[in-house]
Amino acid sequence: MHSRNKGNSGEREIVRIAKSYNLTSTRIPLSGSMQNFKGDVLIEGKIYGVKRWRRILPKAVKEDLERFTGCFIREDRRKWYIIIPAEYFFELIKKEANEPENRV
Repeated sequence: MHSRNKGNSGEREIVRIAKSYNLTSTRIPLSGSMQNFKGDVLIEGKIYGVKRWRRILPKAVKEDLERFTGCFIREDRRKWYIIIPAEYFFELIKKEANEPENRV
């Protein structure tokens, strides 16, 4: 599969999963191809990138993700990130979107 097609397919998949959680979600047109179109998908008004590779995570991270809720990662002298299963992320976003102070 061509990398552009793989990227488009991944974006559509994430949007479909987000919508299954009743979250507002859409692909960003021309994502990454033009300067004014940043990010890949829009979920509940926030921009996210979508990356899909055959192999992306080191074995130690994959093992942690099988055993724990998530895995914090950081390169030397860089900021921390957390990797969590998409389902857990969508549940958190859904909960946030349904909180009274976040409703418009």
